[in-house]
Amino acid sequence: MKKTAILLTTFNRKTITLKCIDSVIRNLDYDKANFDIYITDSNSSDGTIDAINELNYNINIFNIGKDKYWAQGMNLAWEIARAKYDYDFYIWLNDDTILFKNALTIIFGDYKKCQEESILVGVTKKLKQITYGGRANSIKDDPLEPRGEIQEVKYINGNFVLIPKKVISRTGFLSKYYSHSLADIDFGLRCLKKGVGVYITSDFIGECEPNEKKILEKGENILTRFNRINSIKNLPFREYFYFNLIHFGIFKSIKFTIGYIILIFFPRIYKLYKVKYG
Repeated sequence: MKKTAILLTTFNRKTITLKCIDSVIRNLDYDKANFDIYITDSNSSDGTIDAINELNYNINIFNIGKDKYWAQGMNLAWEIARAKYDYDFYIWLNDDTILFKNALTIIFGDYKKCQEESILVGVTKKLKQITYGGRANSIKDDPLEPRGEIQEVKYINGNFVLIPKKVISRTGFLSKYYSHSLADIDFGLRCLKKGVGVYITSDFIGECEPNEKKILEKGENILTRFNRINSIKNLPFREYFYFNLIHFGIFKSIKFTIGYIILIFFPRIYKLYKVKYG
């Protein structure tokens, strides 16, 4: 087995984070020597860092200061890991993803069936609902269901992703233009543009609750609505405009802008706009 760095970023989710880490450790029972865990924490106030340090396991954890979001935290975790060792693989792992016992066996077994320069995305579920993984045609589609073999996809979620260093040498890591939710999708699209294969796993690798953005709220004034929707974990306008522009062109970015204006100023007709133009 080649050397792999598992990367997480955390913030004030101590209970679920500890469950996630425990699921990682259970996966590493067979090969601890070839895996290192790196965690960047954005100044959690709920005791996350202390709780992780109290675990009887060698975990590299760093407080990177406040107001660092997923993409920023993962980039810093990657940079710290890369400075320590020239790893063959990197794994993104969201701290709310609970891995099944055979998750690493599945993803490394599936990787052998991919073209050499590929990334592999683990599919998660909650009860009977598929929550994260990859989409083949449209970003609005439901994630694909595993079928016992790897499947090519276009749009990815970053909850559990295996990335070989050969790919990173071509694509770089996560774009520093994004703070949070678009960075994983952008990375997958950049991989495809570079001729890198993008696949999902043949089976489910774990469980993860779905996180849905709340777009419309009753009783908000325009300023409150704009501040909420434009927040980093919702729909930050600048980042979404840029994403649409570089991946889909000026007309898609203009269409997004029109929808955004309607959403902020005319929320009652936003649903009608989405039906017709979404």
